[in-house]
Amino acid sequence: MAYALAVKMPHGRCEVNILGDDRPVQALAHLLGTGAQGACYGTPIGGTIVELAIPYPDIEPFVVKYGHQ
Repeated sequence: MAYALAVKMPHGRCEVNILGDDRPVQALAHLLGTGAQGACYGTPIGGTIVELAIPYPDIEPFVVKYGHQ
């Protein structure tokens, strides 16, 4: 099980951050809209966390949907 974060980039694009289930949604909710830094696959991207998705068991459809390979 993993969680997805939508991270707003300076140029407007959203990237995906996959977090393990050791970082529950409740522990991250306070970061929304605060300018907290996000990451995409472990690489800092300097975006702002703007959305927190519900947990989902399979990340592949999510990644494909957002055009990441």
